[in-house]
Amino acid sequence: MHLNQLRNHHTLLIGQPWEIVVYRNTMPNLNRNDAVASLNGKVKSHDDVVPYERAFWYWLRVRLQTGKTMLIGPLQVEADEKKAGKYVKAEDIYMFHVQRNANSARITWDVPGMDMAQLKIRRSTNMRSPGRPEIIVTREAKGHVDDMLPDPHADYWYWMEVQLQNGAIIKQSPKKAEAKDN
Repeated sequence: MHLNQLRNHHTLLIGQPWEIVVYRNTMPNLNRNDAVASLNGKVKSHDDVVPYERAFWYWLRVRLQTGKTMLIGPLQVEADEKKAGKYVKAEDIYMFHVQRNANSARITWDVPGMDMAQLKIRRSTNMRSPGRPEIIVTREAKGHVDDMLPDPHADYWYWMEVQLQNGAIIKQSPKKAEAKDN
């Protein structure tokens, strides 16, 4: 997807963008959890790797150097009916597992072959909303962390978000912390 498609969709940019956040959704409804890239304002294009050939809606949130923020979109990109593209499901490439015992959850991840800027893992008791507490923020492409659970009787879900050096954001979520079957 070329950012100029959305930039030209509206008459806009007065000044140089400082940051551009790209959002994608299968419906024409913007949700801030749908960010797929956070880009330096000098970037002119972003290749979005989508999981399947259906149509997608895109938005740009452009933050100018003056601090002003503009939302541009939505712009619909039609479905790839000929299936000419290459589609990648993050869960087929990036390993993210959560396993719990009575008082803690062990989160493991492996993000192979990526130029990773950072990885964040969040926790919530609500499977529909990523939590605010960041369990870990790291630059390690492979590892694990033990999370002590605030309430050992509650259910917990975890979200993984990886930001690559090129600004692309890879998300896997939610994963429920469940005990391993013996």
